[in-house]
Parts: sequence; C-alpha cells; structure tokens
Amino acid sequence: MLVQPVFWAGRLDGFTSCTSHLVDVGGKCMGPDGSDVFDEGVRIPVCRLVDQGEVNTLLIDIVRANSRHPTENEGDLCALIACCEVGARRLVAMMDKYDLASLDPLAEHVIESARRATLSA
Repeated sequence: MLVQPVFWAGRLDGFTSCTSHLVDVGGKCMGPDGSDVFDEGVRIPVCRLVDQGEVNTLLIDIVRANSRHPTENEGDLCALIACCEVGARRLVAMMDKYDLASLDPLAEHVIESARRATLSA
C-alpha cells in the first residue's frame, strides 16, 4: 500500500492511497498455498518510497531482489507512485475549483449520507 500526503494552501489536507499485490514477491510459491504470513512474501515496514520527489532506490532494489519478476514489480511500483500523484493533483484541483478550505465538511457529508443509507437498509 502506498499513501501520499496531499497539501493544499500550504497545509496537510488529506491523503491519496493505492493498494496492489506485486506479482510473485518472495514467499513459498505463486498461488494460495501459504500457511502463514511468512509464506506470503516480503514484509516491508512503513517507510518512504518517495521522499521530497526522490525515489528510494534501495527499497526498489529490495523488492527487485526478492521477486521472480523484478522488472514487472518495479514498473508496478512506478505505476502506484503515479496513481497517488495523479490523485493528489486531482484532489487539489477539486479543492481549487470548488473553493474548499477543508475536506472536513465533505467528509462529514459522506459519512452522514452513508449512515442514513445504512439505517434505511
């Protein structure tokens, strides 16, 4: 999972996020045959994949070294970075377009609409 902070008007206002399973990274084998979390692949603790616009090449190298398909996984990581960046740009553009000073009222509306729909169902 990649998470990117989104800044608007000089302050942190939200996050974008992408989730993906990288193909065949570490683990026992391809498929559902794992019996514990260590059979599932490489576990990477929370860290920065991109810091101030610079990609953490050591982290990319770790993923590549633990994969049977390193080139595909490097491309997938680049695609996930791009997804977060596009999401951040679009969020800022929406806030600009609708002159939103904060996402809080929008979030409250979504949560309240979901609550009403849940109670109705």
